[in-house]
Amino acid sequence: METTYQKIQRAGQLVSELKSDILVCSGSLGSVLQECMLFEFNTNDLNNQNRLTLIPSGEKFRIGNFNEKEVFVDPYMKWTDIRVLDNEKNELINLADLGFEINDFM
Repeated sequence: METTYQKIQRAGQLVSELKSDILVCSGSLGSVLQECMLFEFNTNDLNNQNRLTLIPSGEKFRIGNFNEKEVFVDPYMKWTDIRVLDNEKNELINLADLGFEINDFM
């Protein structure tokens, strides 16, 4: 039986294989990607004094890089949503279709 850590790493591997250079996901999936070894926090983002300011327009915001892909969180996506927008193909990749559930990551 896979541990939560192993499931997170496997999901990260699947996401890293996407061809897109930009990924858009929910806050929960963004948190999962941050737990993967391939995730890098951008020090410019961390040093930005306005990083905790609410974006009133509800725009997606950058959280870092994952395997050389820019990762953005869409604040309007539901917390339980485990889809990733593949910007290259302009389509949503649903990790549920690949055998994952949100509970796999909690």
